[in-house]
Amino acid sequence: MKYTLLSEILSEERTIRTYSWYPGRLQNKEQVTTAIYLLDGDLHYQKVLKALQHPSLQSGQGAVLLVALGNEQSRARDYTPSAIHRGPFMSEEKAAETGGGNIFISFLEQELMAGVEAGFENIQKRLIIGHSLGGLEVINILLKRPGLFDGYIAIEPSMWYDQKRLLRETGKVLGTGRSPKPAVFIAAANNRSKRKLTVKPVRELIAIFNRNKNQVTFRRKYYNHFQHFTVLPAAIADGIYWMMKVAPGRS
Repeated sequence: MKYTLLSEILSEERTIRTYSWYPGRLQNKEQVTTAIYLLDGDLHYQKVLKALQHPSLQSGQGAVLLVALGNEQSRARDYTPSAIHRGPFMSEEKAAETGGGNIFISFLEQELMAGVEAGFENIQKRLIIGHSLGGLEVINILLKRPGLFDGYIAIEPSMWYDQKRLLRETGKVLGTGRSPKPAVFIAAANNRSKRKLTVKPVRELIAIFNRNKNQVTFRRKYYNHFQHFTVLPAAIADGIYWMMKVAPGRS
């Protein structure tokens, strides 16, 4: 189902697509036990739907609600936790829009979730998926609202953003022993041409999570045969399969 949601927090309308996926013979809302929130959902929702068809998810798995959140407005605004004046891969015009990531979290929690999950009373697990700047925002949500989701899938997160500011924050926050303990999946592609700028910060992020495994259930996967954009189908599928097994549920 596709519809628009008028957000008072963002002062605009947002396009939302929702899909209920039922394995086997399940056919009602009471059987929906997992909600997957997908950033840039208008571009990537079909990849998630394909992943859900995998045989490993056909048995012993409750139904899934997919919430695909479109972003026709500004990825630079919604998926960045801090404002910058200039930066790589971003025009000055786009840079002027940055810094709305924390407001976007409020939109997710206070408006989007409350609306789309109405009537789904048995959701026990929430996952969120983001790629590139969307992956950066996934990490931002993990740090700012660690209990909002049970599983965080960050694919090629743009940890280089704002001179690695969120990367430094990740090391500080995870070092404080916060709870609850979420599941985190980081996907890294083979971006040799931009290794120093984009690859090194992701590797530094992976090292931070490896040092703090007492605070997160963590897995990373490196995709040697894929690059930044081509990695999406494989990384989405791998992240979902793993999360269905290990992400904690909520009572």
